[in-house]
Amino acid sequence: MVTVPQGIQNPAYSPPSTHLFPPHLLCPGTGRPSAVSPHMGEDDGDKLLPGEASSAHSGGVDDARRWLETYDELCRLKQTILTDLELQKVRVPPEGDAEVKDDEAMLRAEYERLLGRREFWHAEVEARQDR
Repeated sequence: MVTVPQGIQNPAYSPPSTHLFPPHLLCPGTGRPSAVSPHMGEDDGDKLLPGEASSAHSGGVDDARRWLETYDELCRLKQTILTDLELQKVRVPPEGDAEVKDDEAMLRAEYERLLGRREFWHAEVEARQDR
């Protein structure tokens, strides 16, 4: 791995090609592929579930509805877990506070990611119904 000082362009880096992706599948303001990116970094926040990328390409409204429902359920599940965590964390001794805070931060980040995916598929349902 080559370390490049901050502020200097890495000549070995080339951004992912986006010419294959329609504009509605790009992350706003980034020009990077969103729902169809085969290569996502750890901090990308746009991790896809198995089979999701092919549904993004299919253009079918039924596929979009299925993913909207999937993400809707996942959001409900994470919200329930976060609510339970909020109620139960008072029982943890002070020595465990850092662990609980780490868990809560991770769950909130995951919940936000799922909300973003749900918003994406909601917009897809709307767009595909209008075709």
